[in-house]
Amino acid sequence: MDFDLIHKSLVLAQEKAKQLNRHVLSVTRLSIDPPNILDLLEKNKERSDINLWLGNSGHSLIGFGIAHELIAKGINRFSLISDAWKALISDAITTGNGRPIAIGGFRFDIHQCHSELWKDFPDAVLTIPSILIYSNLTKANDLIISDLVTPQSNIENRLIELKKFWTQINLKKPSTPLQSTVKCNLQDETNIKENWSNLVHQALDDIRQQKLTKVVIARSIHLKTDQPISLSTVINKLRSNNPKACIFAFSRHHSYFVGATPEILFSAKSGYFQTMALAGTAPRGNTPEEDYVLGSKLLRSIKDVTEHALVVNTIKDTLTSLCSDIHMDDNPSLHKLPNVQHLITNFKGQIKSNKNILDIISQLHPTPAVGGIPSKTAMSFLRDHEKIDRGWYAGPVGWIDSDGNGEFMVALRSGLFKDKQATLFAGCGIVAGSECESEFQETHLKFTTMINAIKN
Repeated sequence: MDFDLIHKSLVLAQEKAKQLNRHVLSVTRLSIDPPNILDLLEKNKERSDINLWLGNSGHSLIGFGIAHELIAKGINRFSLISDAWKALISDAITTGNGRPIAIGGFRFDIHQCHSELWKDFPDAVLTIPSILIYSNLTKANDLIISDLVTPQSNIENRLIELKKFWTQINLKKPSTPLQSTVKCNLQDETNIKENWSNLVHQALDDIRQQKLTKVVIARSIHLKTDQPISLSTVINKLRSNNPKACIFAFSRHHSYFVGATPEILFSAKSGYFQTMALAGTAPRGNTPEEDYVLGSKLLRSIKDVTEHALVVNTIKDTLTSLCSDIHMDDNPSLHKLPNVQHLITNFKGQIKSNKNILDIISQLHPTPAVGGIPSKTAMSFLRDHEKIDRGWYAGPVGWIDSDGNGEFMVALRSGLFKDKQATLFAGCGIVAGSECESEFQETHLKFTTMINAIKN
C-alpha cells in the first residue's frame, strides 16, 4: 500500500482545514489486487462497523470503520443529508483519482412508532468508511482510504492508526466457524392470523369507501436461534440463493440489518438513470410447466395488472419533473425470483442537471409498491393500523459517490438481527379484490428469503 500518497492527502486536508477552520475529508484511492469480499467479511464478521453492498448491476462495496457519518432526523432527513453531503464533498481533498463514497439508508417513515428494535438506526445516515473496497465489472478494484482531518489532527498518528487498521482487517485470521446447523423457533405466534385478517379487512373497507386505491401492509415475525446468527453465513446464503437480488448489510453497535432485495429505487451512472416498477406477485411453480402457468396467470390477472399500472403511472409522473428522455417498457414482464415472481416495468433516461440521486429518491419514496395510493392517505393508514415499527424496512438503502453515481434499492426481503434474535419483515399490496389468506401466504413466501439464509 502506498502510505506516502495517503500521508500527502492527510497533509493537504489539514492545510485546507486550517484555512477553513473546520474539518475536511481526506480521500485516497489505491489500486489493489482483487480481494475476495466475502473472505474479508468472514475474517471480520464480528466487527460492528461493517457496511456491505453486493449490487445487482455489478457494483460491490465493503466498508470497515467510520471516517465520518452524516446523520439527520425528521421529515427533512433527505434534504438535510443531501446538503451535508454536498458540503462535505465540496471541501474534500482527493488523491490518486479518489472520490468520496458513502453508504447508508433511510427510515421508511419518520412518523411511524419508534421502538427499541431500531434504536441503533437513525432516521437517515450516510457513512463514509475509513477503509472501503469498491469494485465493478469493468474496473480494477479500488481501495479507498478516508479520514476526517481537523486543524488540530496529529497527521503522523492518524497515518499510524490507518496502517494498523488496514493490517487488522486484511491479515486477521478467520474465526472458528459456527456449527453448520442453525435451529430457528418462531416467537410471538399468538393471534398472528387474526391480527393480519383485521388489518386486511380494515384496508379493504377503506378501499370500498374510496379512501384508498391501494395500501401496502406489512407484518413482522420474530425468530430465536440456538446459536448466534453469523453475518458472513447469512450473506453467503443470500448471495447463492438470490442471484438477481442486491445483497446488503449494515451493522451498527452489533445490530445487523440485512437483506436480498429485488427492487431498484433509483440507480445513477454518468448522468443517466434506471429504475423499475415492481408490483403484482405470484408463487413459483414446482415444475417448468407449472411455473409457466402461474406466470401466465399473473400476466392476465386483472387485480395484479391494475395494481402494477398504479405503480407505473405514479413513478412515471414523479420522474417527469426530475428526469428527461424517459423510456419505459411498453408492457410489464415477469421478474422471476427463487420463491416468487413479480410483474416488472423498467424505466431509463437522463437525470436533469440540477438534480442528484438523493434529491430524486426523496421524491420517489415511498413508491406505491411499498406505501400506497394516494400516498399521504396510505401512509396515514399504516401509522394508524399497521402496529409495527418498520424502521429501515422498505426504506431506501444504497450508496453514492461524489460524481453523482450510485444506486439505492428498496430494502425488501430483509431482517434485523442481533446475537440469537432476528426480526423479519414482509408485506403485500392490498387493492380491490385482494383476499386475506392469499396475501398472508404471499408474505410467508417472502419471509423464506431470510429464513433460508439464517437456518439450513
